[in-house]
Amino acid sequence: MNADDVVMVPSADGTPIAAWKSGSGPTLVVVGGASADHTAWDSVVPLLSDAFTVYAMDRRGRGASGDGPSYAIEREFEDVAALVDAFPGPVHLYGHSFGGICAVEGAFRARNVASLILYEGSPKPQASAPSPTSSSLGWTSSSKEATGRTRSSRSC
Repeated sequence: MNADDVVMVPSADGTPIAAWKSGSGPTLVVVGGASADHTAWDSVVPLLSDAFTVYAMDRRGRGASGDGPSYAIEREFEDVAALVDAFPGPVHLYGHSFGGICAVEGAFRARNVASLILYEGSPKPQASAPSPTSSSLGWTSSSKEATGRTRSSRSC
């Protein structure tokens, strides 16, 4: 990916968030884990870019994204939501490891999520307030994939 392929989106606090664009098709935002930047996806993006327009996110403080004066995990959730909501149409959101936590919490805040895929991710526990349910978000127990097939989800 080269510099011409980067998209910059301001987060809620004004921090610029970078995402590296490849491919064409429905939008897929990928969020990496821990200290990873967009280059962590270099071996995966070519496999997805024939079917999707893939945006590999540089999380806050990594790669081409900016950073704030102090860290709060909620800013990372807002970053994901800002990126997802910056694109037209429903967005597929994939988070890996710590990026999965950012993706699921970002999905709760975004308006534009078509599907959520998590690998080693889980919601941030909240002692005082329950997390939204899929029904309260308007999500259903099945989704239509980009290929036109219907996939059912199941509870663990």
